[in-house]
Amino acid sequence: MTSPEPLYVLYRMHDAARQLLYVGRSIDPGGRFRRHRGSQPWWPDVRTITLEHFASLNDLKQAERVAIEQEEPLHNVVHVPGRNTGKIKLPPGYCYDEAGRVQQLEKLK
Repeated sequence: MTSPEPLYVLYRMHDAARQLLYVGRSIDPGGRFRRHRGSQPWWPDVRTITLEHFASLNDLKQAERVAIEQEEPLHNVVHVPGRNTGKIKLPPGYCYDEAGRVQQLEKLK
């Protein structure tokens, strides 16, 4: 028995007004969507997801870059000029200091 061909999927997530929220790629779209649901504050706004299939991982990576650069999704950071700081998005209550270290914000009194 042969293993199934891998899925090379580019996905686009839109809100109810059809605004493009996020573009991503995956070989396991269902798993990736579950991770988004558990970690992204914009997930509740997602109303539609479109899938586009590619023949190879290289084709998929190139298509993702082009889609993000040209379509400018609201929540993508990588491949968006001016948004790619090289830092991960931090949870509420944390920030980066001038040296690039993660710091917890002091609670307002």
